[in-house]
Amino acid sequence: MKQKPPLSDYAKYSAIGLQMAGFIVACTFGGKLLDNYLTLKFPAFTVTGIILGVFGAMYFIIKKI
Repeated sequence: MKQKPPLSDYAKYSAIGLQMAGFIVACTFGGKLLDNYLTLKFPAFTVTGIILGVFGAMYFIIKKI
């Protein structure tokens, strides 16, 4: 039986972490753009983007694992 290189697992899990961070940042940035476009005083879309980003990233990780 052929063994996997020891760094392949590290690369796999670091890629998942980077994808999670990228998704959260993208959702937050999208919410920030909407708040600026609509000139809202309370950052409603930014907060919603952060929440959706975190839950979406968690869903992605659970589905991946």
